[in-house]
Amino acid sequence: MISLAVLGSHDAVHAIREEWDALADDAPGATPFQRPAWSIGWMQSMEIAAPLLLAVRSGRDLVGLVPAFSWGLAGRTLSLLGAGASDHLDVLAAGGFERDTLDAMRTWMDDARERWDQCAFDEIGPSALLRELGVPRGARAIIEPQSVCPVLRAGDGASSFERVVPRAQAARWRKARRRAERMGSVELRRADRDDPHGALQTLFALHAKRWTQRHQPGAIGDARIRRLHEQAAAAFAARGALRLYAVRIATRVAGMVYGFRERHRLHLYMQGIEPELDHASPGTLAVGFAIEDALAEGVREVDFLRGGEPYKYEWGALDEPNARICVVA
Repeated sequence: MISLAVLGSHDAVHAIREEWDALADDAPGATPFQRPAWSIGWMQSMEIAAPLLLAVRSGRDLVGLVPAFSWGLAGRTLSLLGAGASDHLDVLAAGGFERDTLDAMRTWMDDARERWDQCAFDEIGPSALLRELGVPRGARAIIEPQSVCPVLRAGDGASSFERVVPRAQAARWRKARRRAERMGSVELRRADRDDPHGALQTLFALHAKRWTQRHQPGAIGDARIRRLHEQAAAAFAARGALRLYAVRIATRVAGMVYGFRERHRLHLYMQGIEPELDHASPGTLAVGFAIEDALAEGVREVDFLRGGEPYKYEWGALDEPNARICVVA
């Protein structure tokens, strides 16, 4: 028996946190951005007053979740929790319950017209379940291209750095390491294993330095976004999914890469570079080390997330296009 419940308070959302995490474990298409660590952190950091989660159950089991919120004029626009800060958004469904989840969502949209005028779903990936939602009665859907997320994929049987990245880029990485070694000792390490909070603060400081030079706020210029990352990183660290890769040259942290692992995919969210050591290519060193370490862990895909910056393609990444899906009543 499939049933649906609408969760409209923070207490109700927090009450299903453990079930939500277990659902993400069972959902084949889940990314870190559908985990409660991220979505609830975003809800709290952005002070969302009106969460609107659709919880789909088979008997007592949570088998689907639409993590939405209402906002805008009279609170009649629906979007997904994490909008703006997230690179992949979607609904969650356990394997075999994808159609049940979408049907329950569309039925609610048909029956609850007094609750919404439009839905604005951002950063919907090419294989996202929401692409199969269908159009509620009397509504129309508008699908527009949005961001691209370059992804590096390891070929069949390829697990070594040298076999996965382009030969020219592997050579540049080795050259950058030799150049850095002439400046002193070089250490490549996983900083999330010892002091994840302290490592995250170091990343923030490096990131801010870079963007201050450009007279721009960068990805963490908003204090609310910093709080989101602090909360989410702590939760991801607790489950072994946080990744903070650091490059130290001589006595200084020269570069860091921050991301999350979900199943066979590493998601690289942000870099921090010491501007005074930019000539030593710490970004190249850090990204190369992240890829090498991830492959050794069994990762098959490295997702560079939103943005078509040239360096991503130098590593051999290919675009995965995201779309914005708007449903208008």
